[in-house]
Amino acid sequence: MDDTTLRLAFVDLAPHVGRAARMMWELALGLPRDRFELHAWLSPDSGKDDLAAALEQTGVVIERVSAAASGWDLKSRLGMWQRARKLKPQLFHVHLEAGSDPALTARVVEGAGPTPLLLTLHEARVLEAAPSPAFRSLVARAAVITVPCAHDGDQVVRRMGRERASVRVIPPGATLPDESEILAARRIRDALGVRPGRPLWVAPLRLETGRGHDVLLRALAEVHRRGLPFLAVLPGAGPLKPLLADTAESLGLAGLVSFDDAVDHLGPLLTAADAVIFPVMGGPIPFSLLDAMARERVVVASDVPAVREALAGGTAGRLVPTADPHALADALEMLHRRPGDAVLLGREAARQVEETLRWERVIDACEESYDEVLGLATFAPGEESRR
Repeated sequence: MDDTTLRLAFVDLAPHVGRAARMMWELALGLPRDRFELHAWLSPDSGKDDLAAALEQTGVVIERVSAAASGWDLKSRLGMWQRARKLKPQLFHVHLEAGSDPALTARVVEGAGPTPLLLTLHEARVLEAAPSPAFRSLVARAAVITVPCAHDGDQVVRRMGRERASVRVIPPGATLPDESEILAARRIRDALGVRPGRPLWVAPLRLETGRGHDVLLRALAEVHRRGLPFLAVLPGAGPLKPLLADTAESLGLAGLVSFDDAVDHLGPLLTAADAVIFPVMGGPIPFSLLDAMARERVVVASDVPAVREALAGGTAGRLVPTADPHALADALEMLHRRPGDAVLLGREAARQVEETLRWERVIDACEESYDEVLGLATFAPGEESRR
C-alpha cells in the first residue's frame, strides 16, 4: 500500500445476504483500486459464504467475525481487537440493517481505536425499536451517516439527535438491462400467451408478511370482476405461497395468477411485463422496483415514503394508498385502458434511474462521503447534495 492508498474496511455482521451485501458488492466492483485497499468483516454464518468467496475473487480481503466474541468472552474479544489493530484501517464503513448485531459491530470497530467511521443504515426498521446502547454508540461515533431516503434521514435526526448536516441520502442503485433480455422477454410473453388487450403484470416480491400480496389479490379479483383480461405473475418464493395460492383460487383467479418461483433471472421477466406492482406495506425501496424502472416498465406501488421518493413523488410511476385494493384496481384499470400512459410513465422512470439511481452514482456518492470523513474533500457538500 503506497502513500495514496486508503485502507477501507466494510463491516456487515448480519447473518444473511441483504441490502448491505449488495452495496458492498457494487462498491467492491466500482471503487478505484489504485486508491482503495478493501477489507470486509463479515459474520461467520453460512449464508455469507458465497458473498465472501465472490468478494475475495475481486481482491477484497475477508475477515469472518464470530459472534462468540462477546463482552464476556475475553479471549475472543482480545483476538478480535488484535486483528483490528493489526489491520489499522483508515476508515470503517459500517452497515446496519434488520438482523444486524449492533453490540458485536460496536466491539469490532472499537478494537481499532479512534478509526473514523461512516455508518450506513439500510432501512428504517433498525430505528423502530428502542435503540440499544451499542446502536447509540455507533450512531454517536459515526462522522457521517448515510440512509437510502430522506424519510429515513429525518428519522435519524429526530430520534437519534444527529445534526442534519451529518446525514447523507444515498439511495440504492438499479441493475441496468442488457440486450439479451429483449429476446428472453419475448419468449416469456409467447410462453405465457400474452397478447394485445391482455397485459402481463408482475409482482416481484418475496411471498412473506408485510409485502401486501393479499391486497394485490383482492385488487386483481376486482379487475377481473370489471371484465378486464390480464395475466399476473408472482415469481417470489416465501412461506405464504400455499396460503396465497389458495386465496387466489377462492377469489376466482385460477388461470389468471401464476405463482412461479422458478425464475432464474428476474430481469427478462421485468422486461416482459406491461406493469410491475409493489403493494408493499412499508420498508425500504425494493431493488426489483429500481430494476423495473431501469427497464422502462411502469411501476404501480403503495405510497410509502421510500417508494414515493424513488418514483419522484408519482411522476415516474403510479402511487396508490397503502392497503387499498380498490385504489390499486383503479390504477391497474387505468393502465389497462390507456397503455400509452404506461409507456410514458415507464420512460420517465428510466430517466429517473439515469439521473439519480444508477450504481455508478451510488459509488461516487460513497467515495465523496469517505473523503469528507477523512478530511480529503475539497469542499463541504451543500444542502442540495444532502436531499
